[in-house]
Amino acid sequence: MAELRLGNPGDLCVDLGPVIDGEAQNAIERYLGAQPTRHVVRLPLPVGQEVDAGSHATFVAPAIVELSALEPDQREVFGPVLHVLRWRRSELAALTDAINATGYGLTLGIHSRIDETIDSIVARARVGNIYVNRNMIGAVVGVQPFGGEGRSGTGPKAGGPWYLPRLRRAAAPPSLSASALRQAAKVPAPLLRLRDWARRSGHGAIAARCDTYARETLLGAQVDLPGPTGESNSLSWHARGRALCLARAEGALLAQLAAVLASGNEAIIPDDMRFDPLCATLRDAVALPLTRAHAPVDVACELVLHDADAPTLADVRKSIAAREGARVRVVPAEFEREGESDGPDARPAPGAATMLTGARLAYYPLFLLLVERTVSVNTAAAGGNATLMTLAPG
Repeated sequence: MAELRLGNPGDLCVDLGPVIDGEAQNAIERYLGAQPTRHVVRLPLPVGQEVDAGSHATFVAPAIVELSALEPDQREVFGPVLHVLRWRRSELAALTDAINATGYGLTLGIHSRIDETIDSIVARARVGNIYVNRNMIGAVVGVQPFGGEGRSGTGPKAGGPWYLPRLRRAAAPPSLSASALRQAAKVPAPLLRLRDWARRSGHGAIAARCDTYARETLLGAQVDLPGPTGESNSLSWHARGRALCLARAEGALLAQLAAVLASGNEAIIPDDMRFDPLCATLRDAVALPLTRAHAPVDVACELVLHDADAPTLADVRKSIAAREGARVRVVPAEFEREGESDGPDARPAPGAATMLTGARLAYYPLFLLLVERTVSVNTAAAGGNATLMTLAPG
């Protein structure tokens, strides 16, 4: 840190320029001023860059802050501030969970030559972009699709192979060839149990929709992305978490459950007496993991599914957007237009009407119910003694 030079970023000798404006500068200074001085190390600002009364300079002296623990309410600090936290190896899983609990999930850097350590962190972290043994900036379009999750973004990732299709209404899911897959998608067992129950119970349309989702799900799928020699880049799909199902009838609720289960999410159902018999049946006969919510609009969730018409949907969006915390994706149902096929396996056409019809079954694009995660690995950094890359017993 002592080697860093502050000044005009147009000068090639300068490492750090000013922060974006006075508001950002004041916020960073207030944050640093609230930390115990024994845990903060700072450099003085060079002569001529001090902030005097009436000055427009917005330089912030670089700082290192030592943390004793990662608090759930730890906020992001956008400025030349490095936080350092020491932990024991046995606490690594708990530390990863603590990072997840902050709600932020843009980028994560891992430096390790032990594959088991890397794999355990990647599997546990809820972060949009993970960089292994390399820097954490400079995402390349088509190579490292960029975007976070939770408080750091709801998707889709910028620069990914399916970025533009995901911005369209009624967009078809990404088509993945077998040759492009490093790892195939996994069909969740609860979805298959729901399908089998629907067939036995005379819900043919729901059973067929479950079959459609089983073919379309991207849950757990992983594809290789192009990149330079010495670098491995991959894109994979994962469940968002808790999905609030807002439906007006049992059939609509079953359609939502099929989509939620196909994407590996956890279903939250309003504590509405109309759904009590169905929920009891699904719990007892199908062993589905269901959570009931007394005040659904206030319940913590990462996803909302809704089958309402446009005016009602607008009210739901406003209620969800007014909540504290991370933004939550609201996914409306899609329906076929009048005169088009309304078979159980029918897919909605682009521009599909949002009017709910009893004869038509709602469809939810599964890739909107998933999050994308990119992992970029500097494979050239793994050279040397191969025995260091395993944690075999003994």
